[in-house]
Amino acid sequence: MSHKPMDEFAKPIAAAQKSVKVGGRYQHFRNKQFYTVIDIAILEATEEVAVVYRAEYGDRLKWVRTLKNFTEEVGGIKRFSLADEEVK
Repeated sequence: MSHKPMDEFAKPIAAAQKSVKVGGRYQHFRNKQFYTVIDIAILEATEEVAVVYRAEYGDRLKWVRTLKNFTEEVGGIKRFSLADEEVK
């Protein structure tokens, strides 16, 4: 698969950083657990903007979701809601 030039990802990443706070602590709507957003990335397979985040419980696993999935509403409730601007 041939990828877009790197500079074509700058605008979508900048836009994502306005809707998701890197370093922010988010709470999941269903399990009520907290997660810290580590970075914004590009999924290699689809070239979609993605959110890299870490669980703040258990083994502190790292997860990746598309930006669309991370920010969407489920049954009228945000999947992840910002709890703290920045984890200390």
